[in-house]
Amino acid sequence: MRILDEQGREIPFPGYRKGRLVPDRVLVRCHEAAPEQKEKFHYAVVKEYPGGGREVRKIIDQPALPAKPAWEEFEQILRYIPYTPAELALATDRAADTDAMLLDHELRLALLELGGSL
Repeated sequence: MRILDEQGREIPFPGYRKGRLVPDRVLVRCHEAAPEQKEKFHYAVVKEYPGGGREVRKIIDQPALPAKPAWEEFEQILRYIPYTPAELALATDRAADTDAMLLDHELRLALLELGGSL
């Protein structure tokens, strides 16, 4: 899935600590409406009989197609939204809290592996 910034430029490696990804979509192509097409066919003689009769078969040259309304084709993307300065400060605080929790958890695991108790 592609990641685009707010101006529509592709970002190969976004800075996850400096922004967030939001599901979005971009217009790829507009398809025009198609009118209904009637079946086109002809008859072909399969066999002629001596008394003047004929056996015919209907040959379809182009099958009937129903009308199609106009439609738009979209691509699902992720939109990179940079954090505001306030959000960036909050994210930094949360990252520090998470790092402290992980360090505490790793210390507890190390103590348990050494045979210590909590």
